[in-house]
Amino acid sequence: KKTVPQVTILDDKKAVGRAVALEIKKQAADAIERRRMFVVAFSGGSLPKIVGPALAEMHKDGELPDTDQWHILFSDERLVSLSSDDSNFKSVKEHVVDPLGIPDKNVVRATVKSELFLDDK
Repeated sequence: KKTVPQVTILDDKKAVGRAVALEIKKQAADAIERRRMFVVAFSGGSLPKIVGPALAEMHKDGELPDTDQWHILFSDERLVSLSSDDSNFKSVKEHVVDPLGIPDKNVVRATVKSELFLDDK
């Protein structure tokens, strides 16, 4: 099945967060129904801060499929310590993983020797 790209213009970041969260909810429900798990990769930047609040609201209202079955990956993690403000892991944990109650064991993070961290240079 070939998909056609679609452009959606929204008013503000909150509307973008809600739209992305609705798509994540749809994909999660489908994946959990078919495979009993949902795998999503987050890129860095502001995405977790934009989509996290909308996902947290849906979770609080009981609208999200079983978040115990969610598995989180990172598509462009920076080589910085996990506690760094530049860490995608830190942002996703703060804005998505913790508010949604996703088990830590379901979060796949990069593991590298600390001497390779860019924020230690």
